[in-house]
Amino acid sequence: MRYWIIILICVISACGTGNDGEESIDFEADIQAYGTEAANLRSGMVVESTTIVQTVAASEAQANNYSRYNGLLRSTTVALFPPTTESRIIANDIDGPLPAEVYDLSSGEMRFVQIGPAGDVDDNGCFRAKQQFFRPSNGVIYMTAVALNLRAGTSVRADWQYGSELVYSNSWVAPQSEQYRCIAIALRPSDAEFALGNWSVTLSIDGNPTEPRSFTILSG
Repeated sequence: MRYWIIILICVISACGTGNDGEESIDFEADIQAYGTEAANLRSGMVVESTTIVQTVAASEAQANNYSRYNGLLRSTTVALFPPTTESRIIANDIDGPLPAEVYDLSSGEMRFVQIGPAGDVDDNGCFRAKQQFFRPSNGVIYMTAVALNLRAGTSVRADWQYGSELVYSNSWVAPQSEQYRCIAIALRPSDAEFALGNWSVTLSIDGNPTEPRSFTILSG
């Protein structure tokens, strides 16, 4: 009887040892799998955090650029035009010409900017507002521009066209050289009938035409 008990104990021990070994192998495999997954997770987190840092940096740079741009607009929102003390909104050329400070004049190159029709100008020939629609009662239509590094003797001509027909031409000659000069060439009913419909006007500098600008004369 005692021998059977000893044999039974040995069998049970042998079985238990086998299961423990398998469980130990499975446990080690799980640990390795978890370790690999954790390493991949850490790697992914590093990549993601790097992307986030780069995105944040780019956003900050963009925000700084917008801030500088807005600061420039705020600093050029109102300007004084000598010799008068009149202030004028000049954030864009719809509400009056941009000041000389906006442009780099150091090259000395002559060029004409902010070209277009207007219905009203000040004593310096600077337009108060660009305009595309007029009525015969307006009495005058101006072709305006801002000359940069204007040279004395430069000829500026306006060719007024109704439909496909040239109806009037007039010109202005620069009396002196100036870094910044407003120009306004007028068309009046005494020059040409203010016929209703679509018009265009071309500004030519020393005989070289710029892009035609269109406007419309409405009834009433």
